[in-house]
Amino acid sequence: MSAVTLPGTLPGLLRRGSPVVRSGGVNEGRAGLITLVEEAADGIRARVRWDNGGDCAFVGSACWLIALDLTDPTGMDTAARWLAEKVGLKVGATAPGWAKGGDGLGWGLRASGGDSRWFGSVPHEHCPDTHDRLVPGISALTDPAEALALACLAVSQ
Repeated sequence: MSAVTLPGTLPGLLRRGSPVVRSGGVNEGRAGLITLVEEAADGIRARVRWDNGGDCAFVGSACWLIALDLTDPTGMDTAARWLAEKVGLKVGATAPGWAKGGDGLGWGLRASGGDSRWFGSVPHEHCPDTHDRLVPGISALTDPAEALALACLAVSQ
């Protein structure tokens, strides 16, 4: 399976425990876990513990060198929580559900309280306009990680 990722530069995406991969430079593709994330004047500071036992710090714009790994269930949970926060859903103790709509026209993000948002290439007939997010190409995707990445990138713009 090829890596499906989101850039570490998306504000608020990376959290302690997030699975990441090195997305550029030396050791591209190496896996690791975020052990520390904090806000700094020049952006975020993140510390990564790599799978080989080494660790490294990334500051501000250097965070483009790390990406959230959506091939890992924890990465999917992290991205779903981030997306829910960005579209105004309340995030509880569990990550929101992310699933392809039964009609195949898009993807749904559902919070634990039942509130949801729709991400599709066309508007959904059963969702109020305020709950729709048009994302070109998302309806054709069958991989949940790829669809979630596309929705996150669309919302981040």
